[in-house]
Amino acid sequence: MKSRFGADTFYIFIALLIASLTSHRAYVEMAGILLLWLCCMATKDSREIFFSPAYLICTISAASVISACYLWFLMTAHWGVAPDLEKSAGNNYMFLLLVALFMVSLRALIAARIHQVVTALGMLLVLNSSILFLQTAVLIVTKKYIDFVQPVTGEASRYFNYESVNPIFEFRPTGLYVEPSTFSAAVGVMAVGYILLSRAQGSQPAKLPVLFAIVAMLITQSAAAVVQAGVLLTATVLIQDRSMKFWWSVLLAVVIVASPGLIAAYLDSFLLKVGADSGIRLALMKFAYQTRHGWDFVFGYGPFGLESSLYGLASGAGSPQVSSLNDAGLFNFFIVKYGIAGVLIPIWILSRMRRDVAGMLFFALIMSSKLSYMNPVLFLGLLPLVSRFPTPAPLAENIPTARRPKTASPMWT
Repeated sequence: MKSRFGADTFYIFIALLIASLTSHRAYVEMAGILLLWLCCMATKDSREIFFSPAYLICTISAASVISACYLWFLMTAHWGVAPDLEKSAGNNYMFLLLVALFMVSLRALIAARIHQVVTALGMLLVLNSSILFLQTAVLIVTKKYIDFVQPVTGEASRYFNYESVNPIFEFRPTGLYVEPSTFSAAVGVMAVGYILLSRAQGSQPAKLPVLFAIVAMLITQSAAAVVQAGVLLTATVLIQDRSMKFWWSVLLAVVIVASPGLIAAYLDSFLLKVGADSGIRLALMKFAYQTRHGWDFVFGYGPFGLESSLYGLASGAGSPQVSSLNDAGLFNFFIVKYGIAGVLIPIWILSRMRRDVAGMLFFALIMSSKLSYMNPVLFLGLLPLVSRFPTPAPLAENIPTARRPKTASPMWT
């Protein structure tokens, strides 16, 4: 891997792309996980890190926790568990083990080949954004939608906008995902990982991939995407040096002055969408925080179960009475699955991460995303957030080529 744009970088990019396709069914994500593991095994330095004592202990510990939860689910009577989840528990157990393999493989590649991973993430951001731009252009010109999900799964992407909220654009492009909010969540965590890993290698992230991501998130017109794009933009500006902060501010001011009517219409549409969507999301939170009682309130049903009453409300025929289990954000998803004890997971993440303003904004973006811990794409942002990298060297553009660091620390610290 002598070149940052060599074949190995391309294979990592393809693996991350396939593993990030959360809307294309689990078997597609599994193919991406296994391909990333093969990328890790293909080179000596990443393979040695993967099989180092620290990484083996981490892998064994993760597999042990997952297996213990599964055995507890099998051996303990669970009254009222949704039958569909009981039937799929074995498949979910195997998939969680693969997700653990994905995390360790990704972290080993970051430790050994951080430049290649950063480049792959940048390419992933540009590709996802460009696909959404293409969909938008085709929609404007032809009123036809290029659906990248339906040919694989049979499920049509939800690209029609709400007629009742007076949108500024009647479609909501979804990119490689089934919903615009899912696109925003996936691209948002990719951008977080790209920015954090760029900083870890001692360089500023390239502006084009991040700018593409922010614009694409706004084009979706998803209420969640608007908030997450604003958070991502703010964090991106904060990590710039003083001169770049000035130019970012100037650019934002020019956009506001040049199109006040468009921005006003966009904000009006955003507020109406928030009102239209808040009911079913609040219903999910009310169930988790108020309707549950006893041990279910404290510990939930764990990673493999859920009460039939809530499962039916979220996935029953017709219009759901509560949002899907991860629509209210990752933070609330932990509460839904693990009861009020699930708050310990975000607390642990906070204890591990760098708690500057930008880091807290990245944390908020990830916790608000509609991704679950069973989506490998989540860890493209979450893993860099909780990884304690060595103190970055001065910015790479200020370091002579011969002195630039070639690899990150191999230790999982």
